[in-house]
Amino acid sequence: MGLRQKTGLGMMDCKKALTETGGDPTAAEEWLRETKKGKMDTRTERTTGEGQICVATNDDGAVIIEVQTETDFTAKNENFVEAVEKIADIALTSDDGEIALIDDMTKFIDDLRITTGENVNYARGFKYSGGNFGKYIHHDGKRACLLQYEGDIDDTTVKGICQHIVFHD
Repeated sequence: MGLRQKTGLGMMDCKKALTETGGDPTAAEEWLRETKKGKMDTRTERTTGEGQICVATNDDGAVIIEVQTETDFTAKNENFVEAVEKIADIALTSDDGEIALIDDMTKFIDDLRITTGENVNYARGFKYSGGNFGKYIHHDGKRACLLQYEGDIDDTTVKGICQHIVFHD
């Protein structure tokens, strides 16, 4: 895959990175990450009022996380949504309770900051284990519910409970 496709950066940035690293695409990608990350660190004070919430589950538990960015345009971008989903999958490896930002998650956050040119941050997350889980994520991706329950309840009822919680929050 080409450096430009892989990083989402402009042709001139990729050309400069390849020149600086003697044509090595792996080194060029790392060079871009370090160079652009330094520039993005100066933007961390920008307000992040948009974002996405994601819920991920597996046999061991469930997580709900929120990643914020500056604009609605970025928050709805397919690459942003996919990255948030990957961050949620990584969060599943965390211990129960509040989820701190870990190194594997930081890479996705940094990549988003570099490719979008916006301040992106991991806002919060929580992991639950045991029982059954239901979820509802509103179409805007900004409101969601992760419900942990015991017993045998049909999926429609669980979704209805989750929707009720979201709409009355």
